Amino acid sequence: TLIALLGCASASVASNYAVQYRTGSSLSTGLYVVVEQPPSTQKTRILGAGLKTYKEAMKRHNAKVFAKLREAKEGDPDLYNWLRPGFVYTTDATTASIDKNLASSSEGRFVIASAEQSALISMFPAASSFASTNELILKGYAGEDVSGMRSGRQAFNGIANGTVVLIAQSGSAHRILSESNGTGMAERFFFVAEPDYLGYRKFKDEPVCHEIKRAYDASSLACIQSYSGKIHSHSNSDENRRIILDPENLDQLRATQSGYEAIREYRVAMEPRLKQLKDSGDMVMLSWLGKFEAHVLKIAAVLHVFECLGNESKVPEVIPDKMLFAAIDLVEVMSEHQEKLIQDSGESGMDAEEQAVIEVISGSSMTKSVLLQKLRFRKPFRAMNKLAYKAAAKRVEMMVNDGKLIINSSGKLEVV
Repeated sequence: TLIALLGCASASVASNYAVQYRTGSSLSTGLYVVVEQPPSTQKTRILGAGLKTYKEAMKRHNAKVFAKLREAKEGDPDLYNWLRPGFVYTTDATTASIDKNLASSSEGRFVIASAEQSALISMFPAASSFASTNELILKGYAGEDVSGMRSGRQAFNGIANGTVVLIAQSGSAHRILSESNGTGMAERFFFVAEPDYLGYRKFKDEPVCHEIKRAYDASSLACIQSYSGKIHSHSNSDENRRIILDPENLDQLRATQSGYEAIREYRVAMEPRLKQLKDSGDMVMLSWLGKFEAHVLKIAAVLHVFECLGNESKVPEVIPDKMLFAAIDLVEVMSEHQEKLIQDSGESGMDAEEQAVIEVISGSSMTKSVLLQKLRFRKPFRAMNKLAYKAAAKRVEMMVNDGKLIINSSGKLEVV
């Protein structure tokens, strides 16, 4: 619930705030979150609670935009040419259709939120399809420039800024991990997979704390009202009417110097672990930890904004150290969870290596040298580069010692 609501909150924060790296460059605050839950666990209810205020506020903003456009169609053609509605959200749309929608929106911000795994089918088009790519999803995490060229329709050109919240059935994380296939998509997501308590639930009446819910909704509403105010205040101005709310033009948040130093120190301490991940071929986890600073800054910014607005106070541009340290702690805990999930999915680790060996040798027998030559080009060994052959040899030797592989009478290896 925490991770799901954090992702939903980031959609509101990303409409009006951005957070800065130590260098001063801006980073969008939208988070990419996948929460796996078994059937009949009120996934839609959680998503609805997290996004209800955001959706209603954005729809009110757009209604006001459309009202102005109707008035301006005859009397103020200049306003009619540039004033655009904001992107509300989508539950299931191809990235090609999102691209088209963004071309007619006020900025490149998009929100994908769904309680159904079918949304993943649209996000990850088939490899043989030319209808869509996942570039918008890839670049929308950090707020990078997208330049689209689409035959027969308008395409979005500008800085993409995205939020993705999926609360879906088991297997969603594995789908993203397998479809990512080296593109860097999986490294942008936070994955949470809950235990399955079906058959043991007691349905205890634990009512929602209305004070916390009120503060959460007030924070969402305040973010959208600030965003809407910027759009409409410029529509009434004779100068500088065209405002693009890219991350660098939003309200900027930043950490303290000690906060940035804490991030640097953690990254230094993390280097040995990164080397171990590289040597083991776990490039997905390596890349996820490589985005440690971005993950921390995004979470800290969302916590900071909701803490302030929920208490009806102004949002200072400097994020307190306590928020940054809380974000570091959360990312550290999540990193352990991510690594376990990646290994369980068969993308890396002992199980993935053994599965690769069995797949190559299954149904036949072959010499060790032939087997190793084939393994070095298969996942997960191929990600190990120069160490692939040595790692494959070590895994084969361990499987022989464990009795999972045997050497037959002709001196070849085969599965037991």
